Amino acid sequence: MCDVIIVGAGAAGLAAAKRLGQLGHNVVLLEGSERVGGRLWSVPLGGRKWDLGATWIEGSGQNDAGETNPFYKLYLQYKLRPRAAGRPCSSAIFDHDGTPVPEQTMRQAHNLFSQKWANALKQRPAEDDEEDVSLGAALSEAAPAIPDEPQVKRCFDYLCSNRERYRAAMLWDLSLKWYGAYEGTFGGPGLYVTGGYGSIMTRFAQDVPGRIMHGHIVHSVECSESGVQVQAQVAKEHADADSGGSTPGMVTFQAACVLVTASLGVLQSGSITFTPPLPERKLRSLNRLGMGLFNKVLVRFAERFWDDDLGDWGYTSDEPGKWAWVNAHADHNVIECIVAADCAERLETLTDEEVLEDLCQHLQRSTNRNGPLPRIEEYAISTWRADPLHRGSYSYLATGSSPEDFEVLAEPVGNLFFAGEHTNKEDYASAHGAFISGEKAAESIHRYLQARQEQPQAQPAQDVPQLR
Repeated sequence: MCDVIIVGAGAAGLAAAKRLGQLGHNVVLLEGSERVGGRLWSVPLGGRKWDLGATWIEGSGQNDAGETNPFYKLYLQYKLRPRAAGRPCSSAIFDHDGTPVPEQTMRQAHNLFSQKWANALKQRPAEDDEEDVSLGAALSEAAPAIPDEPQVKRCFDYLCSNRERYRAAMLWDLSLKWYGAYEGTFGGPGLYVTGGYGSIMTRFAQDVPGRIMHGHIVHSVECSESGVQVQAQVAKEHADADSGGSTPGMVTFQAACVLVTASLGVLQSGSITFTPPLPERKLRSLNRLGMGLFNKVLVRFAERFWDDDLGDWGYTSDEPGKWAWVNAHADHNVIECIVAADCAERLETLTDEEVLEDLCQHLQRSTNRNGPLPRIEEYAISTWRADPLHRGSYSYLATGSSPEDFEVLAEPVGNLFFAGEHTNKEDYASAHGAFISGEKAAESIHRYLQARQEQPQAQPAQDVPQLR
């Protein structure tokens, strides 16, 4: 029987496993996918790696507590290089018909947005006020009124979609009271990593003690004073290699305690059952917080078809947020499109062919190209909501929630511990927040195991795994 079972080999799970190993504990990680890193996922396209999940190290400096971003530490330790910036390029905003938005119109929309945004935030309820409203509701009611000019309205909606893209949620779902609170990002410039952000976790996992068992999807966690039992569905290809010669099916693992690093979306979905049930206090926090959605579409074309000096562009639309932002990587003939919130939800209902067809129509309009686009050589599309191992991209403070909910989700329940970005009040919705939460959980588990050793021990359970 091992000391600790860790559910998930993402940033939180790997960080916890590394620290627990350093503290002398025997750890087994159960990972449902065929890779490590969780929402740090780099895929090959056109001879290099591209990120479908987290993309950049958020700050290479220190936070207010004088701490350094753990991913920047790994970046230095592994002697990685920043991703080349490429040739100097410009940005542009195109209207829905592909014509450039006049600078004067965009300036008018910016001024309108800035005024309404500032006035909306002035309506922010006090922290001790039980009432809360959505940011979208406050923005719609704030002065000044939007003029009856269709192009200005489209540009205003485009600016709103920018905020939604960053939060991975609709403004109508975001808490006005807590908007911008507890965002403990590290200082200093951010970094894009050569080889992809996910490559850091792949490298880190090589130094993690304990066993990472892929293809093990956890379905239930049962806790008692004598220990924990974790049931996982084992994929056929991993049954003989990873499960002691067992056949595919449900396998039970036993340990002194368990650390669950499953995402907020997975916990909200109920795909993992807990015995005894989670406390009502934790369930309330679990359901109050929001799980956002941020998807990417990467397409490599046979040749570049956009202007040499155009590096990225925005796009207004009668459907705000749809293909609202495009990054063009001329050196690789790659287009990177970002969609979030409701537009990302709709994208996941389409087939790959439908997504690519719609995107190509958009690219034809926004680049004023006559005739078909060059041949698509490769593509990659993320669908984080549909992925049963993630159920979304990252958490946000929804209307009616509070930062305390992150703290509640971090609270252990006996020998059941939790980690992940959704358990880190200061650094939620970030890769480094997940990593830090894993290290903190490891320290809590270490203290628990030390205290447990000082108590009379129950008869140890039979070694694992065993079929049920």
